Amino acid sequence: MAQMWDVSSGNITAQMIGHAGPVECCAVAPRASHAYMAVLGATKLSGRDVFVATGSRDKNIKLWNERGRLIKTLEGHDTWVTGLGFHPQGKFLISVGDDRTIRCWDLSNEGRLVKTMVGSSRFLTSVRWGPSIRSAQGTSHVIAMGSIDTSIRIWM
Repeated sequence: MAQMWDVSSGNITAQMIGHAGPVECCAVAPRASHAYMAVLGATKLSGRDVFVATGSRDKNIKLWNERGRLIKTLEGHDTWVTGLGFHPQGKFLISVGDDRTIRCWDLSNEGRLVKTMVGSSRFLTSVRWGPSIRSAQGTSHVIAMGSIDTSIRIWM
């Protein structure tokens, strides 16, 4: 279970119940993702929306709204999901796990898995999607991931 809290009051505002195992990671969707998340959840945006992704030992990623309503379950990892990151422009979600893979999910296409890559020879523990880098060769997306082998890999 994951919970959302009101920082000013200290009260729980939503409980996200649905994983069959412990929640290992979460990521708050940037505003750029909200339109995609609203379509996935068949909801209208209110302007005060919050969307969250959670990853679990049950091998699944779940997408939630601010009321704790499950929007979508993304299945594809072979073992625990240990890290999540939204693309700054909102269209994609990346995940890493104990299966040593990094996976890219297209939120504009029903959350479809669009890319799987082996990221390490050991368990991956965290992932972040950095800002794009522009160069003479074009625009590169930067992804950083950490592994249990104490390494950090940066992909461009």
